[in-house]
Amino acid sequence: MDNDFLDSFSLRLDGKAARYAELLRTLPAGLTEWPLHPAVGDDEARAVDQGCRVRASDHDFLTSPETRRLLAEQQIIVTDYLPLQQAARAVNQKW
Repeated sequence: MDNDFLDSFSLRLDGKAARYAELLRTLPAGLTEWPLHPAVGDDEARAVDQGCRVRASDHDFLTSPETRRLLAEQQIIVTDYLPLQQAARAVNQKW
């Protein structure tokens, strides 16, 4: 890995959104992996595991208008694995 690894479960909930915003502002150029575990903090999520507060805080951050604005300002494109997987398959088919 080219950069330090950060998992959202390693951060304190208090001040987490501000820390995420700081990290987005200083994100290095290029492809960067940032594992988050978003989920709504409903009864079903609480029944699945004890990480529902972490997951809910990730969801709240990712869906906030402030985050949308910050991503646009920083020209950050958020994606999931599917487009990368499709690109890799297309390249592999050419060989």
